[in-house]
Amino acid sequence: MKEKFKTHFIIYTAMIGGLLAASIFTGKIVWNQLLNIPSENLPYITVVIVAIGVSELLFRNKIKLLENENESNRKIGIYHTASIMRWGILEGAGLFSLMMPDIPKINVLIILVYFILIRPQYHAFESLLSNK
Repeated sequence: MKEKFKTHFIIYTAMIGGLLAASIFTGKIVWNQLLNIPSENLPYITVVIVAIGVSELLFRNKIKLLENENESNRKIGIYHTASIMRWGILEGAGLFSLMMPDIPKINVLIILVYFILIRPQYHAFESLLSNK
């Protein structure tokens, strides 16, 4: 089980690392001006809200499939798929926010913070797969 979790965590680290590297190397984020958002660009914050909402919805719908599974490897596969879908949507929204000139770059910071909040933890991984 620990080996499967290590693989899961490596995928997570690669995805958050990719978004962080893209935000640093593009140079489009000026960290000391991050909170200066023109009022006409405030509606673009909905990109983050929609991305978080859709990623959570898809993740939870996929996790519901664990109830019907008995085989451990299938459960782990479903959990990996659900997590990668969730992280992919968030990473896509972050990269979209980086590339579009009108979207405030605080979106990327919000997504990075959310990525940190949903990081995989072994005890949650183990309990979710054993209880269902």
